[in-house]
Amino acid sequence: MILNFSFKNYQSFAEAQQFSMEREKRDIDDSRAWIRPDISAVTAIYGPNASGKSTFLGSLDFVSRFVMNSDREGDAFSRINHLEPFLLDEELSRQPTDFLIEFIVPGGERYVYSFSLTSDEVLEEELIAYYSNQPTRLFSRYSVDGEQRIEFSSSFKGPKKLLWDITRRNSLFLSVAGARGKTEALGNAYRFLTRGIIAPVLTRRTGLFRLRNQDADQANIAEFLRRADFGIEGFEIQTQLVENEKVHFEGSAEGSYPNYNDPQEKREVYFLHKGPKGNVKLSPNQESEGTLMALSFYALALDCLEHGKTMLIDELDMSLHPTLVREFVALFANPETNPNQAQLIFTTHDVSLISVSQGPTRVLDRDQVWFCEKDDFGRTGLIPATAYSPRREENLGRNYLNGVYGALPRPTFQSLTADLVKSDSVERVG
Repeated sequence: MILNFSFKNYQSFAEAQQFSMEREKRDIDDSRAWIRPDISAVTAIYGPNASGKSTFLGSLDFVSRFVMNSDREGDAFSRINHLEPFLLDEELSRQPTDFLIEFIVPGGERYVYSFSLTSDEVLEEELIAYYSNQPTRLFSRYSVDGEQRIEFSSSFKGPKKLLWDITRRNSLFLSVAGARGKTEALGNAYRFLTRGIIAPVLTRRTGLFRLRNQDADQANIAEFLRRADFGIEGFEIQTQLVENEKVHFEGSAEGSYPNYNDPQEKREVYFLHKGPKGNVKLSPNQESEGTLMALSFYALALDCLEHGKTMLIDELDMSLHPTLVREFVALFANPETNPNQAQLIFTTHDVSLISVSQGPTRVLDRDQVWFCEKDDFGRTGLIPATAYSPRREENLGRNYLNGVYGALPRPTFQSLTADLVKSDSVERVG
């Protein structure tokens, strides 16, 4: 589970930002059977288009992917992929980007992991473990006069000198040591950061891909489709053997040779719709965008709920009815459907999630809502709703739309268009 996350100088976020999944004590419902009632299972990010909501999720995803890939991609001379500082300030564009994430692994240990980097070098890196109330610094990496150094605690067990010797300047030590599984402490942190945080790009193909590859809970997905009011009774997966095509070779007598590999299985999903004379099979191309998007989210959500992962979803409400969005968020917000306390962090424009007063029908509490807002110089700020001291029964959605919390679009294209139309009319009369 993610507890806290802070970062600085990443894309539109110029200044240091602090995000937290830790709950306000006054908002914790002790009757709920959470593993950790003090940690939120769900958080929504609101804000105008181009305000930095997607970038915020991207910063978390960058940490996960860089831990996974920094030792795999490129070589000692490669630039660091997908790292972009704040470019609208020349001085900041030359400064390092900083990340810090505090999290709890399934075994219960708490870690704080941080690193600082430029486009071609990791300047600092540190991993702290909490086996008790006292911190244990497992390793600390730093630069002195251009020379990179690392210090280890006595509790770090494993071939640390060998692992450090093969760590490049532009890769993370945790990537090197964690991937090789030589130390349990680093392995736990590595597994959470690389496998416990997922940021899928939801498309109409995502759920179909999982079904075709038998990588999903098919029985529960079939039941979901029946109950979601899509008019679907279930689905079938048909398998066909597809012969490999001949491979062409220049200068060969016949121009091609057969590929003698075994025929490949091709799996296709068909949805069953109830008709007057029984069920009728329809292909995915005959289903709506909303149906396939809902399937994609649910298939991924089941995996996250089962394994207690943290799921990052950009624009959860895209192509989905508000009722479905509400139901999907409730899957994570309810300990009965989320016994492993998986987490959902998502961006949305759907204010219905925060427009209901406090009560049994409310999905999100005030400490589970954040706003992104960009200033006149292109700098994004991340602000918790609790910064505005809302009452617990306050209608956050209504107040948000009324501009109480800011983070609203300020379009002027209507008046611009009216002026253009008026100007065009005057010219024609003239």
